[in-house]
Amino acid sequence: MAWSQVPYEAFSGSNSGTLLHQTVWMPKLIRQFPVQSMWAKFINPGIGGVSAFARKGETYTFSMIPELPVGAVLTDNATIPKGTQVVTQVSATLQEFGKGLIFQDLSSRMCDVNFQSEVGESISRNMILTMDKALGSLYVNSGQYFSITGTTSYVENTGSTGTGTFALAYSHLTQIEERMRRIGVQGFPEFGGRYVLVGPPGAFNTLRNSSQFYESAAMLGLNEVFTGCEVGMVANWVVLQENGANASTTYSATSGISVALGADAVCAADNLLTGANVFRYDDPDHDAGRVGWVVWRALMAGARICDGTNTARSYLVYSAHK
Repeated sequence: MAWSQVPYEAFSGSNSGTLLHQTVWMPKLIRQFPVQSMWAKFINPGIGGVSAFARKGETYTFSMIPELPVGAVLTDNATIPKGTQVVTQVSATLQEFGKGLIFQDLSSRMCDVNFQSEVGESISRNMILTMDKALGSLYVNSGQYFSITGTTSYVENTGSTGTGTFALAYSHLTQIEERMRRIGVQGFPEFGGRYVLVGPPGAFNTLRNSSQFYESAAMLGLNEVFTGCEVGMVANWVVLQENGANASTTYSATSGISVALGADAVCAADNLLTGANVFRYDDPDHDAGRVGWVVWRALMAGARICDGTNTARSYLVYSAHK
């Protein structure tokens, strides 16, 4: 019987501010992550040549040690050439995120489903979407872009005011790939060294009509975490489409925004999976305990590691989505 449900059994205590048990919401978060999350798949708090270390204060510092030039042939009596070790650092402000969900005590008692579990699912989904949107903003605020200006041509520039009047096609991607490889942008090892292209639904219609485009996660050998969105491959690119109203990329029939990215473009750190994120608070309106709310809170700091003309690892792509 619904009346026999123990109030607040999903929480670690009966006091205001107690944690929702991880067993209630953590499995739901992990299950929803592949479908609801896009950008978190591509960041890492500690990546090759890059280290992230937190200090007490409002910022995280991310450091990159660039590759040394290749060595030289040594002859007798010649000294070994020496390079200077350079460390590039960028800082990101630690930010707090959160959202609350109000519930009625009577509804939680009368409901014929596990109300607290359902609240946990709703909260965990909101947590994923919010944090992923914050990560997506790091990519779409890139300072480098390609504008698709013709059926086979593009313009590369610096800033965030590009205009792409033609649809993105196979020939554009091969040229963009060549440009990124010339400046040393690494592809994703899990994709066989390929780059990733992310855009809104409808951004890649011309690409999908290409005979070189393949639409099968199994064919590509991709992990099942990528099957929650549209997946395909063309040239040396894995193509993904964002889902839902919270997309960071922008659809436009005249000049939409997609993102071309290589590995290690963004470094970020958060406390999302520590378990200390979801809380219950009693009666915010002081109405005899009839109303409560469940909230989530999380911390995150992130930054684009390199964003220069010859060092960027992610680019905006402006094109007509048609």
